[in-house]
Amino acid sequence: MKALAHMAAGLASVSVAVVIGKHTGHPFDPAGLPLYYAVGVGAALLPDFDHCGSTIGSGLKTVMLLLSLGMIGAIVVMGPALPLARLTVPLAVLAYYAAAMLGGHRSPWTHSLWPLLGGTVATIVLASWLRTGQLWVDGALDLGIAFAAGYGSHLLLDSCTRYGVPLLWPWVSRNVGPRLVTTGGPAETVAVTLSLVVAAAPLVL
Repeated sequence: MKALAHMAAGLASVSVAVVIGKHTGHPFDPAGLPLYYAVGVGAALLPDFDHCGSTIGSGLKTVMLLLSLGMIGAIVVMGPALPLARLTVPLAVLAYYAAAMLGGHRSPWTHSLWPLLGGTVATIVLASWLRTGQLWVDGALDLGIAFAAGYGSHLLLDSCTRYGVPLLWPWVSRNVGPRLVTTGGPAETVAVTLSLVVAAAPLVL
């Protein structure tokens, strides 16, 4: 589906998480809601980075190019004095990006349970490190939930399109999903409308 549908679904998914948290004894910090919604929307767009024509794909392509040039510049300038440990994360990011691009749009690199789980854990760890240096603090866990909700909403919507998604790879090699709608069709407009209605749920529930 298109970016607008995914953004609306990202908002809705975080709202659902907020309502569930409120009624299960794990309320989200109201002061952090803008950040949680931003993470959810970003995560809802993220799987389409493997398509250069997408909203996030075009921007991320530039970021990856700049990252590559920065690494090359650091290696040229510092040479053997450059600590190899500092290249680990950038190299891992570039390697994952390259694998996803080579895999094509909606490959298991971006549209399966693995990136959903990996991205959620990475979000929690990164948020913990940035905020307190302690793992599993409430704020970091909430961010992880927001990421999982947004990313999961993308997989759910795409599974409803004709092509489906390789959600259960490698256990199930074929794409799965209801495959009921066509991208850009009337059903997508309905999905956007319903998502925006659900996104307002915390205001009344």
